Amino acid sequence: MPDPDAPPPPEPAGPGRRFLRWWVDDLPPIDGRLRFLIYAGLLVLTQMHSKSFLLGIQGYEATDPELYNARGLFEALGLSYISPGTVRIIIGVTVVAWVCAAIGLFSRFSAVLTAAGVFFLHGLFLDTNAGNRTWVLPLYAILAMCFACSWDTWSVDFHLRKKFRKSPAPKDRPASICCTGFARKLFLVAVVGFYTASGISKLSSAGVWWADGRTLQYFAEGRDYFLTSLLADNLWLCTVVSVVALLIEALAFLALLSPRLRIVFLILWSLMHLGIRHSLGPWYGTNIWCFILLVD
Repeated sequence: MPDPDAPPPPEPAGPGRRFLRWWVDDLPPIDGRLRFLIYAGLLVLTQMHSKSFLLGIQGYEATDPELYNARGLFEALGLSYISPGTVRIIIGVTVVAWVCAAIGLFSRFSAVLTAAGVFFLHGLFLDTNAGNRTWVLPLYAILAMCFACSWDTWSVDFHLRKKFRKSPAPKDRPASICCTGFARKLFLVAVVGFYTASGISKLSSAGVWWADGRTLQYFAEGRDYFLTSLLADNLWLCTVVSVVALLIEALAFLALLSPRLRIVFLILWSLMHLGIRHSLGPWYGTNIWCFILLVD
């Protein structure tokens, strides 16, 4: 993890400098208010979804240990079923670190500990919460927050330094990449990768025929949401929606090119998730919440 006290590396000239500025100057640094908004909001949302980092323990406990299959990195590392009692301790530590990260208490350590706990729990629950993608972007957001520092009056650390060291937050310290917009840009790159991968998976599984609308119509049939009957009874509309959704995902890289395009895609992604919620059921409200990080 970068040392916030270390001086920044010398800026390269030419294209290298422009590339560096693209990473650190395109979005402003994360201040204490935004930090609290992201952490606190996600913590509240975890209590509203049974497959979240924290409530996923319910499905995990209900699974017979002999039926549990480690997935992803857990499988690669040879990790297997862990006793629910141990998992609950990990959840407790993660929640405490999460609260500390939200209020800016021991902010560097608590941010890293929160990210480690969330990363571990997400991997552990992949088998018992199979197919759940609604918590992938929040995971990326929490990991990106490890590269942010907010030494302002909205941080408990600021007031502790002022009280015990008789000096304000270290505004005079040498700047580091953590004091730039790097964390937010890192998250943007992860978001673009997420939606691009979603589009690629559709094309790799069904090719361009995924956009003929039949797949969407099939999943809409038998469901009971606000827009379900509209899709189930109109193949032409399913075709239009499928083509638009595929284009939104396949062209996600355009969000990296300019702030205006970024805002356009944030709106499109949000509308897409609202449409999914009211037609097929899955709710990606956590993604929309994390988009706050990408708004200047």
